Amino acid sequence: MLRQITVLLTIVALGVALPASATAGGQIDAPPKLRLKLTTPDGKKKVKVAKKLKVISSCTNDCRLTAKIKLITPASNVKGTLSNAVPANRIYQMHLKLTGFGLRYLKKNYRKSRLKVKLTAVDALTGEKAIKSKTFRFRK
Repeated sequence: MLRQITVLLTIVALGVALPASATAGGQIDAPPKLRLKLTTPDGKKKVKVAKKLKVISSCTNDCRLTAKIKLITPASNVKGTLSNAVPANRIYQMHLKLTGFGLRYLKKNYRKSRLKVKLTAVDALTGEKAIKSKTFRFRK
């Protein structure tokens, strides 16, 4: 029969920091609106088929980030959830680690498969909530 595809989700800090916004004339600026970015590490529209399916994200403010990742294949769907506190303007890499069987299966069925990622971020200071979701196709 069909073997189960197991996965391992991790979040890795790449440690890229941008300078903080400056204040003008001693006045404290209002915190900027919370925005999320979600893309592949190489900036292309499709995720490369590999042992680790990588996606990167970032928040404009300090936030609590929750990522729901779903690998959709013709045989089955695999879900995973990550949650972490994210400093402002840091790039975080999330990856879905496949088993050997899962990798071989995805290589054969990459055109019929996709990776859905839904990010939910809550600003640490204001409690503002931002949601971003994206569906990625695969490439070899």
